[in-house]
Amino acid sequence: MKFIVSKKLIDNRALYLSVLWMLVFLIVALALNVTAKEINFGITPTQWVSTILGNEEEFIDPLGLNDLLLSLHTDLFGLILIFILITSLLIRTSRPKALKLIILL
Repeated sequence: MKFIVSKKLIDNRALYLSVLWMLVFLIVALALNVTAKEINFGITPTQWVSTILGNEEEFIDPLGLNDLLLSLHTDLFGLILIFILITSLLIRTSRPKALKLIILL
């Protein structure tokens, strides 16, 4: 980190581009994750219930507890890593603290 003299991204063009593209790719990854979950589980709570508990009328088998736990744990691990990366990028920028808090919340 010797090459970082100031937290102002405008002063260092290479750092600005790398932070910008990293944020773009992380946001795209979050959007794709949400889309994948919509495809797997559904959008409404009734679709979630029918996917997880099953539905005899539509011949949908219930989701096993092992499969559900595996899916949740892997997704939470990935999301936590993405949010940690976004937070670490925002902390290192020279934005006002109030703006950082608004973005993170």
